[in-house]
Amino acid sequence: HTGKETRHPLMDDMLAAIMYLSNFTASKDNRIAVWRSALPQHFPTRDGHFYGWKKMQKDSCSFIDKRNSGFQQIYNKVYDEAFSKLCQPRQQMGERAGQLCYHHSHRCEINPLGDVGYQTIYNFWRTNNCTEQMEREQLRLAKWNGIKEKHVTGTILRWNVFNLFDQTKWHSKDLDCSHFCYIPPLFEAAFERLELLISPLLASF
Repeated sequence: HTGKETRHPLMDDMLAAIMYLSNFTASKDNRIAVWRSALPQHFPTRDGHFYGWKKMQKDSCSFIDKRNSGFQQIYNKVYDEAFSKLCQPRQQMGERAGQLCYHHSHRCEINPLGDVGYQTIYNFWRTNNCTEQMEREQLRLAKWNGIKEKHVTGTILRWNVFNLFDQTKWHSKDLDCSHFCYIPPLFEAAFERLELLISPLLASF
C-alpha cells in the first residue's frame, strides 16, 4: 500500500473495498460484511510505525507514544477517512447497547458502475471495454433494486480490536513488532467482540 506492491495508495484500496463489501451485502438477503481494525505496531520509533531498521531507537518493541501518534495509528485513520467518504455510521441499538459502544454499523451508498475512480472490478471492466460484463451487472442491479438508478446501499460492520492488542509483550519475538503470538485469552476477547457485533444481525435472519 506504499506504492511498491499495489502501485496505488491505501485510501484507493480502502474505498474499493468499501464499494465491494457494500455491493456484496446489498446484493442478497442475509449477508454480513465485517471490517476489522488494523492491529497496532510497536516498533521502537516515535509513533510505533516501521521506518526502516536504521530508525530504530532500541532493540525491542515499545509502547506507542499516544502524544505523538494518537490512538489508532495511520492505517486506522485512513480507514476512518474512507468510511466517512462513502458511509454513515449508525450506533447499534438493543438491550446490550451500553456494551457495544466500540461497535458501529455503517450504511454505505455507492454506485458500483459509476464510481470507477477506485481500483474495482468495475473500473477494470470499463478500462478494458468489457461491455458484456457491464451490461450484465446493470441488469443485475436493476433487477435487485427494482429501480433504474444504479445506487445501492449496503451495511458494513466495523470490528474494532486495536486496543486489545496494544501490548508489546504479545509480539512473536523481539523486533517482530507487527505480528502477534497466539495468546488464547487475547483472541477470545477479540472474537467475543465479533460475536457481540454480529449477533443482532444473525438473530434477525
